[in-house]
Amino acid sequence: KRLMLSVPLLLAGYGISFLDYNTIWRYFSWSNQTLAMIALWAASVYLFRRKRNYWITVVPASFMSAVSCTYILMAQEGFKLPTSVAYPVGIAFAAACLGVFLWSCVMGKGKNANTPVQETPYESAQ
Repeated sequence: KRLMLSVPLLLAGYGISFLDYNTIWRYFSWSNQTLAMIALWAASVYLFRRKRNYWITVVPASFMSAVSCTYILMAQEGFKLPTSVAYPVGIAFAAACLGVFLWSCVMGKGKNANTPVQETPYESAQ
């Protein structure tokens, strides 16, 4: 089973080695920013459910949403849109993400608002 998983990955890595590393690095950079954005939004929901200060992650998550969206819209390897389009769309995307978070969690309209909080073993020991 491990061999069946590793052979396609090795072949993909071998194929990628023939591409321009500058382009690959830019895609990796964007995917890393997008992963950070997703992790920050997930942490925001987690902190909201635990009744902690979720704004500590909501603000950076909103910023990363704008950065991630704007970059892929205007980047050479992305959609190559002009900044006059990419910036407003990135800001609108960040505002939409913030709106979805506020609507689903804070305003109590989504499934996250009334989800019961399960204590972790660490919290129950305190």
